[in-house]
Amino acid sequence: AIEGQVNIATSPQQPGSAIKPIVYAAALEQGWNPGTVVLDAPFRMETPGAEDPITGEDIPFYEPQNYSRTFNGAVTVRSALANSLNIPAVKAAQFVGGPEAVIEIARRMGMKNELAQNPEDYGVSIALGSGDVWPLELTAAYATFANMGKYVPPTPILKITDSEGRVLYELDRKGALAEADQAVRPEIAYQITSILTDNQARSLVFGTNNLFGNTQASLGRPVAAKSGTTNDVRDVWTMGFASDVAIGVWVGNTRNDPLQ
Repeated sequence: AIEGQVNIATSPQQPGSAIKPIVYAAALEQGWNPGTVVLDAPFRMETPGAEDPITGEDIPFYEPQNYSRTFNGAVTVRSALANSLNIPAVKAAQFVGGPEAVIEIARRMGMKNELAQNPEDYGVSIALGSGDVWPLELTAAYATFANMGKYVPPTPILKITDSEGRVLYELDRKGALAEADQAVRPEIAYQITSILTDNQARSLVFGTNNLFGNTQASLGRPVAAKSGTTNDVRDVWTMGFASDVAIGVWVGNTRNDPLQ
């Protein structure tokens, strides 16, 4: 009906684990650090009154699982984020007081649209990507980490010239960064970046010979990267940044069908 005329960059999509760096940034603001130890163990939370939105059946408990369906015991925040462990991320959302704190830092980092439901609708599952976001704005949040915590609003206009080639407008990148709001403290942006560039920390689940680590090695400089996948593989994300560029990639079906 729409003949493909939809801009995915500004359409709501569930981010899956790609939201986790924002969740951990909120936890670092409230006192955690990359060495903080979190227990990756079976976790169950009562959810009175919750219903499955499709079947209408009662959901008495929220019981998240790791992607591997295994548990790793006591792990550091560095290891938990680098290996995208689900249960420590949920505990990080618990630690900061729930979804409100996650949404608040996400707003500061550039996620101005979406995440618009009542925070209670998301619960602590917001740490695993239960809230829709725009790919453009999630990429802007990763760029905020790259900018040492400063949020620079995205702009598609780099330069305007007239028919004679005279420059009528050109984006002042350094000026935009100098005037940008400090969305998160520089040391927190540095710590998250350190984790997302740490291929050794990623090895628990992904091994050392993984695509993110190989990309970093081939470029010969630090590259931060994080993946995300939603239920039934409806959304697949790769988010990343170096010192001069942030890139967000979403793959999926516009009808929200599972991928093959």
